[in-house]
Amino acid sequence: FSGSVFTANRLNGTPAVINDTASRQGTSEIAGAFAGGLLSARAFAGTQGYDQTFSAVSSDRTSEDLNRRQRVPTRFSGAAAQWARETGRHTVLVGTEAKFIKGETRETQLAAGRVLATFNGGTQDVVWSVFVQDTILVNHRMTVVMGAHGDWWHTRSLNTSYDKTLGSFNPRASFAYRLGSGISVRGSAYKGFRPPTLNELYRGFR
Repeated sequence: FSGSVFTANRLNGTPAVINDTASRQGTSEIAGAFAGGLLSARAFAGTQGYDQTFSAVSSDRTSEDLNRRQRVPTRFSGAAAQWARETGRHTVLVGTEAKFIKGETRETQLAAGRVLATFNGGTQDVVWSVFVQDTILVNHRMTVVMGAHGDWWHTRSLNTSYDKTLGSFNPRASFAYRLGSGISVRGSAYKGFRPPTLNELYRGFR
């Protein structure tokens, strides 16, 4: 079992404007021999909070008025497993991972220290992926890696009708060729997929 805590406090140029992040995560992992190879599995969970403020600065830059506060608390959990086995010149790796995310956006609009309006939004995300990879030792100089990654993503707003699902198939291939002692030539080609974050989808930006 392992855990981590991270905090970042950033100043955005004026006294009233902040940009802070705090996160906590715990992970548990187990591994052992299975079906002639090595099987490992892990589970994880954590929380993250993001806080940001905005202000309007006067034209002579001698004063500012705080006009928006935003807080984005998030909880997440997930699990992953992978299995690897070496057979002759091949090392095969297969695995899967799933992650569940629940987040909120809490926004307060202000003017001259008075609250004008508040907004609370929330969402749930599920991300699931599977992958397979084969590392081939062609000879004592050449190694080739081929694989593919399949991703599925679903998001659902908790206070609107927004509901979306995306999937992606991502192949990849790479090679390494040793020219001599300490010198290698490498190359790779791949396709990737990154789902939008909760901030990008649901949080208001100025």
